[in-house]
Formats: sequence, structure tokens, C-alpha cells
Amino acid sequence: MAMSFPTGMMRTISVVAFAALFASSIFAQQRNFDLVRLSDDAYAAIALPGGDAAANAGFVITDKWVCVFDSHLTAEAAKELIGEIRKLTQLPIRYLVNSHYHADHSHGNQAFPENVELISSHAAWQGQLNKDLPQLQRYQQLLPEQIERLRKELNAPASAMRADEIRQELQQREQFLSRIRGLEIVLAGITFDRTLSLRTLNREVQLLFLGRGHTDGDIVMWLPEERILFAGDLVSNGALPNLMDGFSKDWIDTLAAINKMKPEVIIPGHGPTSDDAMVSTLRDYLQDLRKTVKSGMDKGATLEDLLRSIPIPARFKEFRGQQFYPGNIERIYRELLDEAAAEKKATP
Repeated sequence: MAMSFPTGMMRTISVVAFAALFASSIFAQQRNFDLVRLSDDAYAAIALPGGDAAANAGFVITDKWVCVFDSHLTAEAAKELIGEIRKLTQLPIRYLVNSHYHADHSHGNQAFPENVELISSHAAWQGQLNKDLPQLQRYQQLLPEQIERLRKELNAPASAMRADEIRQELQQREQFLSRIRGLEIVLAGITFDRTLSLRTLNREVQLLFLGRGHTDGDIVMWLPEERILFAGDLVSNGALPNLMDGFSKDWIDTLAAINKMKPEVIIPGHGPTSDDAMVSTLRDYLQDLRKTVKSGMDKGATLEDLLRSIPIPARFKEFRGQQFYPGNIERIYRELLDEAAAEKKATP
């Protein structure tokens, strides 16, 4: 169902982070993703840099219907995904699954027909309602003011040296505003807490909540016959994770649960497909960063001290998403404070 924008809600996601999702797709290329065949009937749509997809998606074709996992960042990318499905089958797209509520995985929802059943975890549904919708409303209020400011700055004599830079920024914000004015946030009509199986006589598609991680409501799509896992942003390949809405301690346990499933192919939220080696790499990153931050805190370091003194480990220096590193340190710092407070409260 399409939701109107509620009023009076607090903005809980960084405006800058939300805008960054769109920044590279304003001047989008013709193709938004590469379609990768994983098995006879399972496919991954691996996002291309600079395109409208922004994050990976995928789908599985059964004998009765098609199930799509994530819908990319924009309706344009989602329509391209639907077009690729139609080249392969005329079976109905019956299910669309959102791995979590973040824009780059769910803002293509509106491109799908109304008779498609949209599925998410209940926590992801709440995230869209309480975070995504207010964030979008906030942007609709801020952008016209920013555009007007840039127009005035462009006409000011003192800005002549920066005219080209200002024009480019103005064009990006105008296109961004145009895009979000046409955006409908479409929420799931079916939600679940732990597991949900989608079945035909010949096929089972499992949707699983394995624990908190990138958000409080990440789910995966598991094809047990082929041991193929669509992991969403619980896993990223060659990129640092974003802990802005994450839970590092739980995420470590969730990644261990993925390893126990022994997937042969994993489709991450970002980056190319791989095997479970990338899961172990991400788990190492989170464990080591928690250990490093805690060690500093035990020695009396403040958050500012930690941000200055903890470099990115050498094995991760070539990863994408370096901008997330300071935020990851801060998030873990605050998690550890909360954990210590909870432990102290529980101790007689």
C-alpha cells in the first residue's frame, strides 16, 4: 500500500546519508546493473557504479511464479529489473521481498504492480514507517530552501569564481527534488518475525530473520536446493559495512549463523557475488573493531580520542565505503557504553 507522509515524527536517519544514495545516480547511465545467472532459475542483479540501482537485487523463477528480492533505489532501476524478468518468463511476479527498510533496497517498490505481495520483517516495516517516511518528508521541506539559496548565490558577484560548481550542485538538487516528489513509499502487506516459506510443489523459497545486524530487521532469502543466499546488507563484498543503524555485537552472531548454513553462493547487498569467505572477513572486521574500541575505552579514551587514534586496518584500506569508518567507531563506542550500563544495572 502506498503511504502518505505522516506529520510530527522525529527525523532519525542522517540527511547526508540519505542524499548520498542518490548523489551518484543523478546523471544515471543507461544500464543500472549486470544480470548474473546463478542457477537454472535464480539470478542476481549486481548494481553498476553510477547507476540508479545503488544496491544489488535478485529473483528466483519457480514453476508457478517469480519472487524478487529487493527493488533497488529507484523506480527506473526496478522497471529495468522487471524488464529483465519478462525476457526470461511470463509467469506472474507474485512476491517482492525487502531485505530491510533502507532506500537503496526498497524505493523501487512502487514500480511493481499492485497485485504483487510485498514482504518484509515486521521490524523493517516499522523502520519504513518511523524512519524512511519522515526522512523523505524532511527532504521535501529542505530541498526547496537549499535550491533557492543556491540560485541567489549563483547570481551574487562574489560567486563568479565558483559559478560552474554552484550550477552543478543546483542541477543535482533540482533533479533530486524532482525525483523524490514522484516517490511513493510502499510498505509490506505481509510481515513476519522469524521465518516464512514460499512454496510450490517443486520449489521452496525460505525467508529468514537470523538476528539483528545492519538494521534490526534484516532478512535473507535462502534457496536450500542450490545453497544460494541473497543476504542484503548483512553482507558486503569489498566494502566496509555501515553501522549507522546497526548492532555490531548481534551482527557478529548473525554472520556466524550464515556461516553455519554453508552457502555456496552469496549475493551481498553491495559488490559482486562470492562465497562465505566474505562473511568471515566482515565478521573479523566487526570483532576486531569492537575489541580495539573497548581496549581504548578501558584505558579512559574519549570518543574523540578513539576517532583520532584508530586507523583503518591495513587489510581493509582498499575497501569501498571508507567514509563509514568514523561512524562505525562511534556506533560501537555508544553500543559498548549501553552494554556496560545494562550490565551494571543487572548486577546486584
